[in-house]
Amino acid sequence: MNLFNLAKQNSTRIKNKYIQLRSSLKNEVQKEKFNEFEDILSNWRISINLTLEILFKILHQGEYKNIFSIKKEELERLLKIKEHIKISKKEAVKRHLKDCFYPRICFNQDFDKSENFKYGAFNIGGLGIEMYGEFCLIIKEEFCFKQYSYIAFLKEDSLSYYDKGKIEINKLVNDLSNRECAPNLTMLKYFDLFDGVNLKSIPNIVCNNKDYVEVIIEDKILIEHFQSVRLSKQNFNNFKDILYKAYISKAEKYERTKLMIYEYVFQYLEEKNIRLLLI
Repeated sequence: MNLFNLAKQNSTRIKNKYIQLRSSLKNEVQKEKFNEFEDILSNWRISINLTLEILFKILHQGEYKNIFSIKKEELERLLKIKEHIKISKKEAVKRHLKDCFYPRICFNQDFDKSENFKYGAFNIGGLGIEMYGEFCLIIKEEFCFKQYSYIAFLKEDSLSYYDKGKIEINKLVNDLSNRECAPNLTMLKYFDLFDGVNLKSIPNIVCNNKDYVEVIIEDKILIEHFQSVRLSKQNFNNFKDILYKAYISKAEKYERTKLMIYEYVFQYLEEKNIRLLLI
């Protein structure tokens, strides 16, 4: 099955449901609040959360790659210097993905070219899914809205549709949208939760460790697609602490290594005009 065609086909249904929701609002206060949510959601971007080490690797290689591509390249490099490898690429991926391995393989089996898929999140200003990494990479507007040819939005994490050894295809297909209807899909998902919520908290409600609208991309994601990188002030303070410990000659060996990676990443972001935003 072609995931992106399915997303396009289901978007008419998503749009119609959205129109019905909007027309059902009778109270002027509700209508005003709906309009405010619309404005916030219209300024979406794609975010991808990364650890310091993975961000360093991406900046060094010039491209964001998924785990299947990474393990393939690592195996190829290993084979050049080591004749026999006991662990297969599939086993290496399994060890990396752990409990997510079987759901991901099952998901991949149902969709065309799925081993090329990269995963992100619909983001409207927050720090993203921090459990995947403290650095929140933001894709430029033109790639979010126009440049990527193969992009779909899914109401939940794609792995949450895995049940009893298979993917719940009917449920998943009804939860897909194209990029034009991504704000509609998000509004339909979260509107009931917004009653009485402060507008400033909406970014963290829409995209957090427990819940988010997933973005699936088949296109390559290159450094020139990066707009900015967000980092919490608390995590930036960790960098400052290590820098101070190095200054007074009390940094451990692993801390000095981490400091070198931090400094490379910050310098490279500046050179490439990729903004570092502390939140």
